Amino acid sequence: DMQQSVSQQSTCHYCSQPASALTKLQRCTRCKAVSYCGRPCQAADWSKHKLRCNPPKEIDVILPQPSATKYKKRAPESKFGSPFSNFVYGPSPDGIESNLLVLFHGLGDRPDNFANFAKSINLPQTSWLCLQAPFSIPGYGYEWFPCLFTDHPKTKLDGLVHTRKNLLNFFRNLKEKSGWEYKNIFLFGYAQGAITAVDLLLHWTLDSPLGGCVAISDSIMSEVISCYSSNPDLAFVKDKRIAPLLITHGTGDPNITITEAKQKVNFIRSKIPEATEIEFEEFAKKGEMVSSSCKEEVSSMMRFFANHLFRVSVALDNAPGVVELTGPQKDEIIKNMGK
Repeated sequence: DMQQSVSQQSTCHYCSQPASALTKLQRCTRCKAVSYCGRPCQAADWSKHKLRCNPPKEIDVILPQPSATKYKKRAPESKFGSPFSNFVYGPSPDGIESNLLVLFHGLGDRPDNFANFAKSINLPQTSWLCLQAPFSIPGYGYEWFPCLFTDHPKTKLDGLVHTRKNLLNFFRNLKEKSGWEYKNIFLFGYAQGAITAVDLLLHWTLDSPLGGCVAISDSIMSEVISCYSSNPDLAFVKDKRIAPLLITHGTGDPNITITEAKQKVNFIRSKIPEATEIEFEEFAKKGEMVSSSCKEEVSSMMRFFANHLFRVSVALDNAPGVVELTGPQKDEIIKNMGK
């Protein structure tokens, strides 16, 4: 049996899925030392866990607490970069800002609607930033590139390239002025926002790659495919590593068929280094945003974040004698330590 847990355990002991508003972890009632996302994971882990599943001893344990400022980042400011001066930002609720999740809303939406989603998934040690698309749709909301009132390919492409350039400048400011390392920044996009997030990932020109990207219900603009297909030698990046990418799609999407979605993913794979980690998963849904109505998609998304988010061990970080290795000689020092 398991009881609902509000303990310090933040990931499933078996599958590493983080706790969130959509995934409640449950604690082993015997040892109270591990938590699981459900009975299937508990049962699968029991053969190993039973060997060390003992009732806790009556001792007092004092864990180091995070400093009030040690794990804090400077909050983004509206002056960081036009046209992305309007956004919604939320610091990590656990006070440890190791990662930043940047969210791109869908066509005609607004960033404040995505803020509720960012709060609900409750990623550990992760702050979130919901950007507002730069093009206004009177009476509707915003779009990342002209689309709703135009079918002209060049207008769409020019708008996407313009947005991409401004986003690169905005992310440069996130690092230089807020202290976010690119490897700890993750992108999340839905529909047109997914196209924009993936486009940024594929055309990333800053000095180090991002942490990863999740794209829901789309991945790349058809006009971009046409542009690159007319030039077989053209590639998205040269001699650069692209961050891990998860793309999900509904088998019943009325706008983009599952066949078209797979063709888009295959095209992306044909234009990037083979070592790039790209996952594509399809689910029995239409084209709606990820939600608890499709638990399989939620689990896939959370598993991706569990595998790639950077996590700080507060206890280890505060232990005496522990030092952080930095600088250009870091890798060489670590290599020699193993000799």
